[in-house]
Amino acid sequence: MRTRPLVRLGVAALLLSLGAPVLAAQGAQGCSAFKWNVAHEVALFSSEPRNLIAGANPDAAPSISADQLYTLDLKPQEGVHYAAPASKKMLPDGAFGGVLHLKVAKAGQYRVSIDSGFWLDVIHQGKALPAVDFNGSPTCAGPRKIVVYDLPADSDLVLQIGNASTAKAKLTVTPIDAAH
Repeated sequence: MRTRPLVRLGVAALLLSLGAPVLAAQGAQGCSAFKWNVAHEVALFSSEPRNLIAGANPDAAPSISADQLYTLDLKPQEGVHYAAPASKKMLPDGAFGGVLHLKVAKAGQYRVSIDSGFWLDVIHQGKALPAVDFNGSPTCAGPRKIVVYDLPADSDLVLQIGNASTAKAKLTVTPIDAAH
């Protein structure tokens, strides 16, 4: 039986549209290793990112907002001047890093999510805030590592990224609330 090219094209488009949710679900399945529900973070990692160049020092650092995905261009780590010493020993030459500014309107717990095994610190008043919790999933197509911090409201925070093996990173900051 011969079918018309437009009919074949329409059937192919229908099959692709039906398959898209299945493919998205398959990508999210790799995220089931997290100990929390990370559906919000996975959805953000599926969205269109905003491109930023991370700062080489706090004075040259761009600002980021919560609930937005960013693709970051990082700097060679040996040229980055952090706001405070990293809470983990930095890797030798060849690693990448950068700094960003962050301010949240509401105090509370926030997740900093990143797409590979970078080191993260949040600096408040010259000191690294302790991580409340962290988790990771090497099979997740979205965030690979998530670190939870208690963040104060309306304070200039410096987000430090270090020990990166690549010069690019995807990152988002999300509030923990009843939706999580």
